[in-house]
Amino acid sequence: MKSRIESRNMQDPQEIRIHKLIKFADFFTLSNAAAGMFAIIFSIQKEFAFAALALLAAVLFDYLDGKIARFSQKQNTLGKNLDSLSDAVSFGIAPTIFGYMQGLNNFFSIIILIFFTLCGVLRLARFNILELKHFIGIPITASGIVFPVLYFLTAYFSIPFSNAFIYIYLLLGILMISSFRIPKLK
Repeated sequence: MKSRIESRNMQDPQEIRIHKLIKFADFFTLSNAAAGMFAIIFSIQKEFAFAALALLAAVLFDYLDGKIARFSQKQNTLGKNLDSLSDAVSFGIAPTIFGYMQGLNNFFSIIILIFFTLCGVLRLARFNILELKHFIGIPITASGIVFPVLYFLTAYFSIPFSNAFIYIYLLLGILMISSFRIPKLK
């Protein structure tokens, strides 16, 4: 299936230089990945409020990169792949580390966290090969909203982060690889 997004066979070494390939929107995509890395680092340092804020920042950057790419009509294959790789970090790996560092670290939880991350990667790969006017399965970005909101709600109401949250990871994983049709918000 040929993509509508610019794709060409580049042979000239001048054409494959990053500064020639990267577009303005890609800086927001890279900011998404950086926010995901900050979320991972803050989680490891047990600075969960900062980690949650970093996840929310990743959602904002992910939203902005898409808006800017569509507005500027500068969508390309590099940007699409860069977006998926950044989303895998920010909304697949970072939420997994976030939960693990908060105590979801028994064998059962680890299996579900790995399942969640793999479902996110599968969801992103499927998205990259389809050209639909709707989503199939919930977008992986949902985890960048759900887990920070849960964290802040539990902190606000002085409820400890619960082992029951592992079932939310399981549910989101299943929903990401489901065949539910969800309209795209543009």
